[in-house]
Amino acid sequence: MKTYLGDAVMTAPLLDALDAAGWEVTLLTAPLAAKALGRKRLIPFEKRRWPWQVMQQARFLRSHEFDACLLVNRSVRAALLARLAGIPLRIGHPMEGRSCLLTHRIPYDPSRFEAATVADLARPLGVDVTDPTPRLLLTPAERAEGDLLRQGADLAIQPGARYDEKRLPIEALRTAARAWQAEGRKIVTVGGPEERAETDALISALDHPVVDLVGRCGVRETMAVLAGAATAVGADTGVMHLAVAVGCPTVQAFGPTPFQKWGHAYEPHCVLAAPNGCMAALTAGELLSAVNGR
Repeated sequence: MKTYLGDAVMTAPLLDALDAAGWEVTLLTAPLAAKALGRKRLIPFEKRRWPWQVMQQARFLRSHEFDACLLVNRSVRAALLARLAGIPLRIGHPMEGRSCLLTHRIPYDPSRFEAATVADLARPLGVDVTDPTPRLLLTPAERAEGDLLRQGADLAIQPGARYDEKRLPIEALRTAARAWQAEGRKIVTVGGPEERAETDALISALDHPVVDLVGRCGVRETMAVLAGAATAVGADTGVMHLAVAVGCPTVQAFGPTPFQKWGHAYEPHCVLAAPNGCMAALTAGELLSAVNGR
């Protein structure tokens, strides 16, 4: 399956349905994605560049004697690996000219909500996913740890994003965050260590301290922090998808990526589409209206 956190979250309804139907599911993915999903049956995924490495990985998969492979990853490489591993049922979307490698080809709609698109892969197994809303569970101990880390903050903000073109405009975010603090809201910042610069740029402009957890929490800790927040604000990132999955109302801003496919456009969430796909065009007023309407 895919290895990014957001992509992994979108598979949660499919995995839950397979569990309920009695299938024993093993993930071929990155350990971080499996950890977020709460999955322990894992074969760590590593991209294999050389033919002999691909064959070695295929032999390893063959030794497990899997009955079926649901190819969430839409690359030809993933389908070829499943074919070389001799997995009898290879179910996937016919992308990148890989139709001949699949036993079951599921039509792909690039504008359809991603979690629903992924859930379609279960149909050849006789499994129907009736609700494509991603949900991830936390233990009571994890939730208690999240409460301690959050220190009473009710508004979670992720200032950064993996790609520059996805990031919230810092001036708009600063203006909005100052207004939220003036309203009495306490802010907690979340995200990875690579988002340090954006976080510092935000915090330095605020009138009151924040609970700064950027780069200081693992994926499950971040999920627990988000689970207790009243609202989470960010861009199209894995962290915002995690917020949705643990039940935190979100305001998720989209620039170049299609919000129809990757946005959670249902209550209690709000999707903001940047004008002409340009995040820099988003205003503080739009952020304020979206958050205050939650």
